[in-house]
Amino acid sequence: MMMRLFHSLGVYRMNDERDIDNKPTILVVDDTPASVGMIQAALEQENYQVLIATSGEKALERINFIEPDLILLDIMMPGIDGYETCLQLKSNEKTRDIPIIFLSALSDTFDKVKAFSIGAVDYLTKPVEPEELLIRVRNHIRLNQLEQELILANRELDDRVNQKSSALIHANAMLSEKEELLRIVYNLSPIGIGLIDLDGRINDLNLALGQFFGFSGPSDYASYSFFLDSNFSNQIISRIKNSETLEIEGLYDIDRIKRKNLYRTKKGGSVYYQMKIIPCYNSKTDQSSGYILFLQDITEWKQKERIMRDKANE
Repeated sequence: MMMRLFHSLGVYRMNDERDIDNKPTILVVDDTPASVGMIQAALEQENYQVLIATSGEKALERINFIEPDLILLDIMMPGIDGYETCLQLKSNEKTRDIPIIFLSALSDTFDKVKAFSIGAVDYLTKPVEPEELLIRVRNHIRLNQLEQELILANRELDDRVNQKSSALIHANAMLSEKEELLRIVYNLSPIGIGLIDLDGRINDLNLALGQFFGFSGPSDYASYSFFLDSNFSNQIISRIKNSETLEIEGLYDIDRIKRKNLYRTKKGGSVYYQMKIIPCYNSKTDQSSGYILFLQDITEWKQKERIMRDKANE
């Protein structure tokens, strides 16, 4: 039934009995029987599936029923000529990527510039040489296949890039949220936390550590170094420099340090503290890059402990 429909429309197949599953399909649009016969014979030798449309109108009417791999399009035909047929094919999203080779008789006035500018990929002069026809058809079909494969590969690559970009944006958003949460925990922690360099100088500290030492801003601790603080013994300093993790308790004499003007303090007298210092390492060089310091004022706890101990001894 479909074949009768094609024939009635002036679009018909050659060698209908052959298996066409894996054969490129060529649509020949030409109203000259001799030219069509010669082209058909040459293409059949190479096992191409050949479709014929006897006019530009017939080709345009039924292009949706066929999916040719290449179109051989005569320039001079009654009704719609080859140029207009090409323009309409290129304006159709379904057919605009099909390569078109123009056919032009020696006696025809053929505008090559116009042909290429409206989308043709090549042209042949009639009568066509079979060998030249086959070479050009084969080359342009392969080129078009490669172009479509490249377009598909680029689309798949774009999809993967977009997916990864979306995942990266989501991951960065989650990372930003976690960083903000960590910053909040860092700043509001009741335990003093600080980042110190290899010379014992403070690079950053949270509110609790600043309150312990009485620092109100970077200018207060710009000249301060843990390694020069006499509250920390030489033994502790050497252990720090040996990249050991320290966990110590001690008595911090604020008044004595205050008198040396190393920094300001809100408190006087002495306070008990618990301190932990953890070495940090550069992930690339595996070398120590500084320390994280955790410090807590345990004076109140020590006082309660002493009261309980005194009561127990009464």
